[in-house]
Amino acid sequence: GNSSVDYTIQTPHDRSVRSTSNIYEGQGGCRQGPLHQWGCTVNNYLFNGFAALQVAIDTTLIKMKGNLSSMSLPDYLVEMMPKPEHRGFSVISTISSIYFVMSYTPFVATLTVYLVAEKE
Repeated sequence: GNSSVDYTIQTPHDRSVRSTSNIYEGQGGCRQGPLHQWGCTVNNYLFNGFAALQVAIDTTLIKMKGNLSSMSLPDYLVEMMPKPEHRGFSVISTISSIYFVMSYTPFVATLTVYLVAEKE
């Protein structure tokens, strides 16, 4: 017979993970929200307990199907993969960059006048 087991994990809507067909995010996707927890689909698997529950269920099913009495829950470690620096375009960052450059203009003008006067 067929020895496969199918199961579904249902979670409350406010803690649910989005579709598992697209588990990748863009450069800005995983950098939003408090401590970058909820802005990223993959993080939802970790922070709402979904991954831990799935490991517990899988381990129990393997134990039952394989008649293993001494099997315990596996230790697992999850690390965030490094991401390159993300520089999103925003009007505020552009205006502040121009402002910071222009804020040095009086200093440069004064320094130039001082150096020219010093040379003469």
